[in-house]
Amino acid sequence: MSSLSSLFSTVLLTPLFGASPTRRRLWPVDNLCLAVIGIAAGCELHLGELRRRDFRQSVLVLTAAVTACSWLFIFPAVLLMGPHIGFLTHAPRTRLLSVASLTATLGVARSPASMIAVLREMEARGPFSTLVMSITVVKDVVVLILFSINVEIVNAMEASAQQTGKLAHLLARCIAAPVFKVLLSAILGLAGGLILSAMLMQQRMRDRGLLPFGVLLLSASMFLGARVLPTEPLLVCVAAGALASNRREDRGGDRQREELHGVLRPLMPWINLLFFTLAGAALAVDALADTAPIAAVIHAVRLVSLVVATTVGGYGTGLPVAHRRVLWMAMVTQAGVALGLARTVLARFPDWGGDLYTCLVSTIVLNQAVGPPLFRAALLAVGEHKQAHLAPASPRAAPADGETDA
Repeated sequence: MSSLSSLFSTVLLTPLFGASPTRRRLWPVDNLCLAVIGIAAGCELHLGELRRRDFRQSVLVLTAAVTACSWLFIFPAVLLMGPHIGFLTHAPRTRLLSVASLTATLGVARSPASMIAVLREMEARGPFSTLVMSITVVKDVVVLILFSINVEIVNAMEASAQQTGKLAHLLARCIAAPVFKVLLSAILGLAGGLILSAMLMQQRMRDRGLLPFGVLLLSASMFLGARVLPTEPLLVCVAAGALASNRREDRGGDRQREELHGVLRPLMPWINLLFFTLAGAALAVDALADTAPIAAVIHAVRLVSLVVATTVGGYGTGLPVAHRRVLWMAMVTQAGVALGLARTVLARFPDWGGDLYTCLVSTIVLNQAVGPPLFRAALLAVGEHKQAHLAPASPRAAPADGETDA
């Protein structure tokens, strides 16, 4: 569903909203969509599952492997293609490094919303589905932190190209500013999560049907407040959603998670429709033809990195061979978080961010078009779809007397 929405908005609706004044007038809607997407991503982070030592080890090792491989494969690929990318042809070396770093960082992002849609469509459940969802959500938290750090480094690199004699100041900025920004984002997100948690416990709001409006208002307020402060808005919203859905059981944690899921479930289709429409509206359609070959190469390199990462990481964690072979197919999807970060690039670097944004969105669209079908195929391969659960057990599968499962 989300892949169709993104393609529809990118290809068909861009001419309707192509004028920049229109996009500027719609920025509150865009921010609201990003805020809700962040809350929904945090809501899918179930810390209870990560407390199991074996499961936590698998999630952390595979997250680290996919993050490292995605970055290490995409970064040099963009550097090699730099002379063939139009807006980088005559750019300084620092600009090429900035673009390669941001592109590689966004290549790490995945799409929890798209994965949830496929899991619900296939009615899939099992260890493979749980592992994939946990890796995806943890990795999106990681990519938000990495992106915050990366943006500050790129800002310093851009400043170093225009200023001299301030190397110590620039190095301090690269180290101190990102750390402060991430910590402040986490604090603001935790505060917002406590407010959201208290709101979910209000019986009166539920009875009057005001809970969805309260969640939307709080999400928008957190996002706008994070924009005013030196914080990363998406990270703030993810932290708030994670806290609200992971309270201790004696404080109504399970009920709050279900309540938040119940509020977000009917909202997300509309949020996705609005967000992908606005994302498509920000595209320069005439530049798509120039960026399409570059985006195709980045997409292919990313797929190779996923195969390598899941093979090495899966082997290191003792993942079953059947799961290890298809795990890369579950890691391809990209949507809300990646597009949100791409929009941030567009806003933070107006001189060249528009050209990079077009290239990034072209890559995201390719990943989102290919990702959901690959994930469905992976679920079919490991037998965690609805039909597999309903099928009667094969007589051969039952262990004989005196035997145990391996």
